[in-house]
Amino acid sequence: EAVVIGYNQGSGRKNGKVGSLSVFAVDKDGTVSTRRSYNIGTGLTDYQRANAKTLYPLGTVVVCQFNGYTLGGVPRFPRLKGVRIDMEVKLDPKYFTF
Repeated sequence: EAVVIGYNQGSGRKNGKVGSLSVFAVDKDGTVSTRRSYNIGTGLTDYQRANAKTLYPLGTVVVCQFNGYTLGGVPRFPRLKGVRIDMEVKLDPKYFTF
């Protein structure tokens, strides 16, 4: 799981839409790891990209699939799978990027 902290602008075909979601990793116990941030762009449809700020507001917990971890502990090749509606995390707004 990961918590949405911001949005990255798309380019090229995705110009004017969200290119990826900036996220912090969330541990199994719900603890937000502010030292492990990454972006999730794969798995977003054109509709989701155009409406990302409504579908994935800041603080939303999302589920992603990935292929192992980097040496720094960041998920490798993360892909968006959905939203976790049964889990809430508390995150200081100072971490949100716009």
